[in-house]
Amino acid sequence: MRSSSRFDRPRLIATKFRAPAGTSGLVARERLLARLESERHRRLTLIHGPAGFGKTTLSVQWRERLQRSDATVAWLSMSREDNSIDRFLTYLVEAVRVADPGLSVDVADQLEAQPEQAAAIVVTELINTFERAERDFYIVVDDWHLIVDREVRDTMVSLLEHAPRRFHLVITSRERPALPLATLRVAGELCEVTAADLRFTVAESQAFLCEVNALRLDPAAVQSLWTSTEGWVAALQLASLSLRHAVDAQGSAARLSSGLLGSVDTSFGANHRALGEYLAENVLDSLLPDVLDFLLATSILDRLCAGLCAAVSGLGSSQSMLERLDEQDLFIQPLDEHREWYRYHHLFAAHLQRRLERQSPERKAELHRAASAWFSANAHVDEAVTHALAAGDTERAVDVVANAAMWLVQHSAMSTLRVLVLRLPPDRLGSRPALQLAIAWAHCLTHRPQQARDAVASLVAELTSAAAADTAGSPAEGVAADETTEALAEARVVEACVRIYQDDIDGVEALVKPCVAPCSRFHPWVVAVASNVYTYVLLQRNSYDDAITLQAQALPYHERTQGPFSAVYGRCFAGMAARELGRLDDAASYFRSAHELAATGVGLHSHAARLAEALLGELLVEMNQLDEAAHLLDDSRALGMEGGVADFFIARYVGSSRLLAHRRDPDAATDVLDEGEQTFKQLGFWRLGGAIFGERIRHALLNGDVAAARRWLEQSNGLVTPAGSTPSNPTPHLPRGHEHLAMAQCRVLLASGRPAQAAAVLRPVLNAAIEGRRLLLEVRARILMCLATDGVGRLDQAVEMAANTLRVGLDVGMRRSFLDEGARFIEITALVQERVLSNQIPRAQWSAAALAGLSELSLLGRRADATGIATATEPGSAAAPPFASAGACASLKQREAEILQLLERGLSNKEIARCLDIGVDTVKWYLKSIYGKLGVANRAQAVFAARGDGSPH
Repeated sequence: MRSSSRFDRPRLIATKFRAPAGTSGLVARERLLARLESERHRRLTLIHGPAGFGKTTLSVQWRERLQRSDATVAWLSMSREDNSIDRFLTYLVEAVRVADPGLSVDVADQLEAQPEQAAAIVVTELINTFERAERDFYIVVDDWHLIVDREVRDTMVSLLEHAPRRFHLVITSRERPALPLATLRVAGELCEVTAADLRFTVAESQAFLCEVNALRLDPAAVQSLWTSTEGWVAALQLASLSLRHAVDAQGSAARLSSGLLGSVDTSFGANHRALGEYLAENVLDSLLPDVLDFLLATSILDRLCAGLCAAVSGLGSSQSMLERLDEQDLFIQPLDEHREWYRYHHLFAAHLQRRLERQSPERKAELHRAASAWFSANAHVDEAVTHALAAGDTERAVDVVANAAMWLVQHSAMSTLRVLVLRLPPDRLGSRPALQLAIAWAHCLTHRPQQARDAVASLVAELTSAAAADTAGSPAEGVAADETTEALAEARVVEACVRIYQDDIDGVEALVKPCVAPCSRFHPWVVAVASNVYTYVLLQRNSYDDAITLQAQALPYHERTQGPFSAVYGRCFAGMAARELGRLDDAASYFRSAHELAATGVGLHSHAARLAEALLGELLVEMNQLDEAAHLLDDSRALGMEGGVADFFIARYVGSSRLLAHRRDPDAATDVLDEGEQTFKQLGFWRLGGAIFGERIRHALLNGDVAAARRWLEQSNGLVTPAGSTPSNPTPHLPRGHEHLAMAQCRVLLASGRPAQAAAVLRPVLNAAIEGRRLLLEVRARILMCLATDGVGRLDQAVEMAANTLRVGLDVGMRRSFLDEGARFIEITALVQERVLSNQIPRAQWSAAALAGLSELSLLGRRADATGIATATEPGSAAAPPFASAGACASLKQREAEILQLLERGLSNKEIARCLDIGVDTVKWYLKSIYGKLGVANRAQAVFAARGDGSPH
């Protein structure tokens, strides 16, 4: 059984996505609602004014009307804690999902995997999502003034600048925000509602006071209150509370108006704080002591629920109190339809906090500590830290993060931990060995080797100091000898993990071997990760059976960790071993198990799930299960440069590029390889670089461009392996990853009519594959050796070699390696099938699976296109037509037409993105739309169709 934990994955605050309830008791702003309705087509609606002007209420009322008109409306309430890009993006996307569960926009994996690029990627995904929307989509962002983080603001600007026609943003703010308002106004895309617009008119004041609140006031009294409050909604609401129980409402209204006029400046920029203080005192002075004490105690909370209020105020009947305040309309707003969560009006809460500060400043810190304890106990780590820091209790804040730290790591939430740590004083972290270890893991697992090593160094320094103090007779508090031993062992495992994340296995075995399963000396996490690291070493040594055996021994330790992260890695590594041995079904089973474990344990869009998707996606490409592979590989690319060890990157980029090339999207395939090359250059993975260049050469040859393939091969000769060999000068013992470039060189030599030299280059690869029991690589090498044999004029021998290769490869489930090696091998495969059918090659030697696979290859091979690429269209699907129907270009949108013109000029996707100031992913989405409308499959056909249709050149 997996050990349980009181921590849950950092929770989304559901009330942030719901508009405040209970607005039916407020007067409808028909004047403003009519204006908003008339300008609902604007891209941005900005409602701004000071506190208490009814911005949120107006937004809620308009939201309700928009929903009745069949628009989709998302709601997102901002708080000061949302001033980090990962938190903001998480809530923004969740708000979209809550409004329309059918819209799939992924963000969690971006934040955990590559937070530096998440904003751009998520904005692009949102734009693409809204572009496809069939209905207008509105996002209401309440209290935007609380956002001061520049990156968050820039993200909103980017969303506004590139938003499609059906997307609309509604912002409420206490100030005019730093957004491109002038540009939007000139473009006719801005509707602005100001404080002057929000003030109640006399008629609205009459309706609010006399109809909604049932006060018996004559027009003169209403006029007097309106004049004294200047139509300020919050002030009128406070006045209504003050007058509700007055015996002489008329006289009280007159005195109240006189007092207000004497207490504040009634100019447009009135001192609203003074006005609020005056009215609040009149309201608060009439409350029972227990009610007032409850209000003061809970005023420190941004949101309220019964349990939280009970913990802070000490009142066991907090639910009854909240309901009582709600019934009295005492400046409290329900945040959900079940009335479980509430919030105070900002103005009212601010006054209560000032009064609390005046009356008992020492109590305020105690209340924050109580709130922190409740949030911590209920797994809201972020808010627990917020209140601990507000209490001035840094030690408690560090405790909260330290207690949750390893849980977050083991649940694939490394970026969340890093953000929490940034909120803590650095000088308070060094004395926390366990926290330093968690920080080291968070950095290590997201490819930040130096930061990981810095955390380990801090840990070792602290433990060394503690040991010295203990020797001197004053042992350090909280660090026992066995804990020190384990912490140092775990530190060595971190260092080993850092090394394999740099694709370096030198010295790794010595670092982890004392902790490898079976081992009872250390905690399950240490044993599980050490076993994973050593499994990786075994994989690089071609000790595949040992790797699988070690993971079986490590399974009990994986199951006893707090989260599934180590188990996901373990199953991925076991699957990699099975794949190399040619046990493709076993490998798929391991990868699917890893993906399911990650999806159910930490979420479908988690870092851990993306790792498994890359491996499973590439394997399914080989097995020709392309639809599922496409989905998995698209999702896995969200990890960017934080996607695990080198093998995960190779699987992601090679698998994606092969799939896209098969689907006749060479530009997208090139983009994937460009991305892979950038990752290689930044991370320094030589094996990844070799794989990327190998794929570039393969694609060039399949497209008939031998000159380009030679250029890529020449560039790849600058890649020197750690062993000092290059593709054209291999060492006797091939270094890891050398096969990618050696096989690419073999393909270039074959295409250049030099088959004997191709065979000479290939032979060391084939021998190494046989010696290392790498069946998958052996089959691929034998395919090329078969072509080399054919190239020197020994066709019968080539057919015999191909038959043996096909029989073995097809039996284990291989497909694409045969289909994607070009037209000549497809022809040889047809010869093999003829001889098998005529029993010239004995059928008895072939398994049923191999025979079925041979028939499948024959069917798919007959659909090879003119470039020699087997299209392998699945049964029942139609091949893309060669040209567009007449008039198809007329259906293109303006932006699509612009992109088509840039295509005619020969611009790449990146160049088009720069010209139009949009994202590359957005360009790709438009291209798919263009291809669909024109009935074509690639850029060249689109340009041909446009010219044939009379489009401008």
